[in-house]
Amino acid sequence: MVSVNATAAGYSYPGRTADTATPLERSRRLNTALLVIIVILLLFGALGGTYLYSVVTGLSAAAGANGADGLPGSNGAPGPSGSDGSSGPIGSSGADGDDGRNGSDGQDGVDGAAGADGLDGQPGADGVTLYNSGQGVVDLGVCDSDVRIKLQSRLEGDSFYLSTITLSGISSECRGATIDLFALGGTSPNWVTLSEAIGVDITGESVVVDSGQFSDESVLSSTITKIALEIR
Repeated sequence: MVSVNATAAGYSYPGRTADTATPLERSRRLNTALLVIIVILLLFGALGGTYLYSVVTGLSAAAGANGADGLPGSNGAPGPSGSDGSSGPIGSSGADGDDGRNGSDGQDGVDGAAGADGLDGQPGADGVTLYNSGQGVVDLGVCDSDVRIKLQSRLEGDSFYLSTITLSGISSECRGATIDLFALGGTSPNWVTLSEAIGVDITGESVVVDSGQFSDESVLSSTITKIALEIR
């Protein structure tokens, strides 16, 4: 076996002195060197970054293709109401509307003042004497001057009493009027009304007035000397 001595002799470099600094001093030196390196790096970064920025911004790149349209944005909030516009011109007249419904009837007015008295009517027809013959012709004034009149009696016991008075041949102009009949006794000018029928309507060519329409049904025919008539 060969034995080799591993212990090497120290080598001293020419001009280099042995470092006798303490560990604290070496640590301080190391920190100082690191600080200097960091400052240099920061300076270089600041200068280099500004230079690179100026170079990049000075370059003009070619325009790229247009990108696709973006999605529609959401609706914005409603804007404030606008001010009122000016009035428009007056339109032409429209067509006439339909007629309105008739109004309800008004209340009756108050009665007017009484009018003046009318003119006196024409005199009534003269009476006709019927006792002897029982019939004759009478004048009814303005509507007929030739009306036939006939008196009939009824027999009760031994006496004749007034039964009916019939007017016939009456003109149509007299229809709608009324007549009053009077059975008179006595002599002129002292006539006595024995019985009367007031307000008999003329509705046709003839009118029959029976005893029931007279005020007294028990008038003897022999006492009647004249029949008087008045039309109204």
